[in-house]
Amino acid sequence: MNITEGNGSIQQKLKLKGVDALLDNVIQTRNVSGFDKVVVVNRPQILARPLACMQKMNLHIDMFNLNKNRKSIPKSWWGQWTDNNGKRLIIEPTKHDFYTVTILDKKGSPYQIELLGDEKKETKKLTGKFTKDTNGNPILQIEAGFNEVGPTYDLYFLTAKDKGELKLAKNTDDLEEIIIKPNVGIGLYDDWEDDLGVPWAFPLDNFKKEVD
Repeated sequence: MNITEGNGSIQQKLKLKGVDALLDNVIQTRNVSGFDKVVVVNRPQILARPLACMQKMNLHIDMFNLNKNRKSIPKSWWGQWTDNNGKRLIIEPTKHDFYTVTILDKKGSPYQIELLGDEKKETKKLTGKFTKDTNGNPILQIEAGFNEVGPTYDLYFLTAKDKGELKLAKNTDDLEEIIIKPNVGIGLYDDWEDDLGVPWAFPLDNFKKEVD
């Protein structure tokens, strides 16, 4: 476990079950069933990505790429996207650059999200907003648990480059060439699950837009 100071707070970098996690404002850790349980104060700033997913994401990002400052997507990117398994992703705009995202299975039914305290909600009209991952790349980050606690369902808008590399999509790119590559950000849970708390998100296959 690496401990660093930044922005006036203590940050601890954990590596559990193949996941790198960076947690702000950590005040206490204790061992629970072989893993560290983290207790935080204020709002936890959780920056975590499964390593197996990130290693597959061979992003080619230009240092001065203006697309890294994305705050919204064009209207043509709204609507339904589908992966090879029939899973559907429906993106709808709201106010102030927020979006709602609905995730449906191949039969058109939403998935169930199990929250702490035996609460449940469906993967319908989940709140999303653009932010940046730990490498500064823009993602449409979807709240897939308790808001601002996690886990999150993170969407990268990408196009293919030479030799199978991927790059950030531009508003002017051909819609048929754009993919959405999903990823998962872990949340603050008492136990660290293999599915990161979002079993419905796997497999993390690419989505393509349904073009008329």
